[in-house]
Amino acid sequence: IQFKEQFKVGTDTDVIGVLRDCLSFLMSNILKNTHSLIPNCSSITQNTSKTQIAYFTSFYTKLYYLFGEFSSAIEMGELHEKYSDYSISSINQVEGIFYYSLSLSAECLNTSITKLKMNFLKKLKKFETVLKRWATWAPENFAGHYLLLKAEIYTIEGKIYQAIHVYHQALEHCQRNENLTLGAITHERAAFFFL
Repeated sequence: IQFKEQFKVGTDTDVIGVLRDCLSFLMSNILKNTHSLIPNCSSITQNTSKTQIAYFTSFYTKLYYLFGEFSSAIEMGELHEKYSDYSISSINQVEGIFYYSLSLSAECLNTSITKLKMNFLKKLKKFETVLKRWATWAPENFAGHYLLLKAEIYTIEGKIYQAIHVYHQALEHCQRNENLTLGAITHERAAFFFL
């Protein structure tokens, strides 16, 4: 109510619009400042251990994905893929692959180039196998990641009913395991699917 009065907006829809615009403005400014702080890929690999590169690229793949910078996330994810074996059995390995996969999926859905889609889909299926293995080992922690990626693959393949079902499973998993971050990402990806 105070927000409505202070910013002279009438309806809740107006409030949501103003908040969305404010958040968008803040995020774009944060991202501009973040780009100047992130070294380029070639400087990452100089005088750095392979394990450090794996951790670094995992973190920045996630960061770029969360900021909606999918092409930068893909670039960082490709580097992470090269070094991910040096963070084997680490959450960073899974997160790097997961956010790289989501970035590939987002770009795949935004491109009309068939060859590029097929290359992305091939990588996504490879990563689906990796995430399925992790989900088998620790379902409470990783089944949601696997289900979301599976839903994204169904979406790309045009398997609408399967995608709806698996998005729903992923959301239920996140809710049951109180995984708020993954739940938010799953809601966002499902929302894009229904648009």
